[in-house]
Amino acid sequence: MIKKFALINSFILLSIFLFGQIGQNKIKRADDFFNNFDFLKAISKYERVVKRDSTNTYAMNQIASAYRMIGKDQKSSEWLELVLEKEPTNLESRFYYAYSKLSKGEYAAAMDQFTIYYSLDTTNRRVNEYMAMPDFESQLIKDSSNYILNTMSINSEKSEYGPAVFKNYLLFTSSRDREVAIKRKNTWSNDPFQDIYKAEIFSDGTIGDAEIIGDPITTKFHEGSATYDAMTDQLFFTRTGFYDNELSTDDQGITNIEIFSSRYDYDNDKWEDIVPFPFNNNQYSIAQPSISADGKTLYFVSDMPGGLGGTDIYACFWNGSTWTEPKNVGSPINTEGHEKNPYIDKDGVLYFASKGHVGLGGLDIYYAEPNDKGFEAPVNMGYPVNTQFDDFSFTFTDDTKTAFYISSNRIGGLGDDDLYRIEIKPEEPILLAGTVVIKESLKDIPIKMLITDEDGNLLASDTLTESSPFELPIFEKEKPWNMVFYPLFEMNALKSKQGIDPANASNGVLNVGEIVLGEDLPDEEPDVEGALVMADDGQDPTKDTDSGEVEYIDMPNIEQGIDMQFDPVYFGFDKSNLSDQARSQLDELVSLMQSDPDANVEITGHTDSRGSKTYNLRLSERRSMSALNYLISQGIDANRITTVNHGEVQLVNQCDDGVECSKEEHAMNRRIELKVNKPSNL
Repeated sequence: MIKKFALINSFILLSIFLFGQIGQNKIKRADDFFNNFDFLKAISKYERVVKRDSTNTYAMNQIASAYRMIGKDQKSSEWLELVLEKEPTNLESRFYYAYSKLSKGEYAAAMDQFTIYYSLDTTNRRVNEYMAMPDFESQLIKDSSNYILNTMSINSEKSEYGPAVFKNYLLFTSSRDREVAIKRKNTWSNDPFQDIYKAEIFSDGTIGDAEIIGDPITTKFHEGSATYDAMTDQLFFTRTGFYDNELSTDDQGITNIEIFSSRYDYDNDKWEDIVPFPFNNNQYSIAQPSISADGKTLYFVSDMPGGLGGTDIYACFWNGSTWTEPKNVGSPINTEGHEKNPYIDKDGVLYFASKGHVGLGGLDIYYAEPNDKGFEAPVNMGYPVNTQFDDFSFTFTDDTKTAFYISSNRIGGLGDDDLYRIEIKPEEPILLAGTVVIKESLKDIPIKMLITDEDGNLLASDTLTESSPFELPIFEKEKPWNMVFYPLFEMNALKSKQGIDPANASNGVLNVGEIVLGEDLPDEEPDVEGALVMADDGQDPTKDTDSGEVEYIDMPNIEQGIDMQFDPVYFGFDKSNLSDQARSQLDELVSLMQSDPDANVEITGHTDSRGSKTYNLRLSERRSMSALNYLISQGIDANRITTVNHGEVQLVNQCDDGVECSKEEHAMNRRIELKVNKPSNL
């Protein structure tokens, strides 16, 4: 009997051992698939392990991770919930479970999970940021009315992302099926390999039919996420590490993705030979390039060693002959999470996608302003740019910044990831209204009205010659305004109003009422036309008495003068700062005005037609003020300078709204004109 029980126990122990060995073997095979990014097969293997052993939380966690890697957050959440039922203190599972609630739009439930996590560990930066901003949802949807979201006709049932503008084409990446004999699919998501496509952008913002970009860029493996350098006519793009018809692999046999470039041959309308980026490395990926407007900085994403998280954003700088070593842009941009899809705009503002900052769920799009040390803290662009789903791949439609493209897997699209065009609603200004009453003492004297913010920045201006009502559009709504009036040729303030609070506006209008300038003159006035009246201190200049001497000096009529036109001074697109050439032109004007102290100059500001009329009026004013300030800095009295601003209404050619023009034709309108009035000595 004892021998019988011993035999049974041995059989049971052997069965347990064999079952354990079988389970470990299945785990190893599942891990191999997972580590090689074959997540669908990995999920299948792990599920078999869980079917045999319902307590195996390791396999459950791996299933949740695999679903998360292929963007199936709902399935990931279900498996994480099973893990937490068995291991409620599992911090990693709790963290990702909270994020899965964000991806489902269950923000209150997500905060509950973050709170539980915080009760177990107070050192997680991302959890702490959510705890410090419990009303993040309301904060991120408050500006939703600023945007208009439009779907795009080029979307398919597969994935579309990575928009980039090339000439009058939109380039984008898609995993749609190609008409080829051998259809290859990647093991990550079982979708076809991705390719770069192009579609014509029409003047009204609509898009033509999509076609593949073709040889030599297109291969039988992945291509995507491109950026076009207009300075050198180069396209930088992501591609599977593929050289001489062979895949490049790392030490584990994994093929990473790398950056390549091709120059566009305009004469033959084709792309030239492919050139690998000098810092490609088969041991890690570098991808998703974005080139700066001047062609001197290339941003990209990499998981190279030494980063802050899963994937970080890096930059290389062109030194005139080569690219410098990659530099991690660091915090506050990069986090221990994943940063992706950088895009640098013409003003140096960095846009990117991340899960490492407070967001609405999935990937969110952020922007960061440049500063002397790198970048300011990222700002979430909010709803509807961001949603509970993955939102990424930001690119402006053109330099006017009135619309941009993104990619998203939000509900309502045709497929997995879809492209969207989002219009930015023009900002509505506050109208500063009132009436200026000009008394006789200032009659026929031009009065300059300036509106500035508390830091002295010019917000609006006008020149008045008679009593009249006024309405000035002001876009600054956060800081108080100051209003100053002065005679145009004296620069001594007649009257000012300080601390005008834009919060007091009603229905978009802030009325300051009636403003009286000057005084009524005495009944008797000197009967001398065109005279300058001079008198001793305390003497009434209208009465010639013994108490003082009154002198009348005939003044030359300014209409007797002549006008001298200088060559226009030109500006870069959306720029108001003076170039070296512009300063050189203004130096000639300075020399003339110094040699003839009676000469005055009128500066007239203009822009091209791109952008709104209101914005262009402000831009023309900034351009004329740049010239005015430069002349003053060179010793020319401000009372010898007047400014007039027309925005886009006085174009020198046909390049009006809706008319297709070259860059050179638009550039002819970005100018200030200089007219010198030289009174004659007659």
